[in-house]
Amino acid sequence: MSNLKLKAFHLSYDIKAINDKQYKKYKEKLLCTIKKTNPSNVYSPCASTIIIDYRIENKTDLIQVLNEELNSRVFYFFISAIKDDVENYFFYENNIDNSIFDNFKEEYNNLLCD
Repeated sequence: MSNLKLKAFHLSYDIKAINDKQYKKYKEKLLCTIKKTNPSNVYSPCASTIIIDYRIENKTDLIQVLNEELNSRVFYFFISAIKDDVENYFFYENNIDNSIFDNFKEEYNNLLCD
């Protein structure tokens, strides 16, 4: 097992948008904001859910960054820490939608942020 300590978070979100184009723009803003926090891994097992892993020594205060960067009239979110029962072993893969998982990874990895 690695000596590298990890911390995992579950982010559920809603975006209040008037159309698909606006939703896409706001979702990109959310993902770019997450990228700014320098996570070690990010993925989405189902719609409107993102799992974010951080190396403990690099972890930015995710909640503070989201509150500062995202308009509270547009973005609604809930964040919870995922407890590891064994060092760096997290229980969070359960009946994932593989197409959402794959599409999210592609979208996140190809995203160009300011």
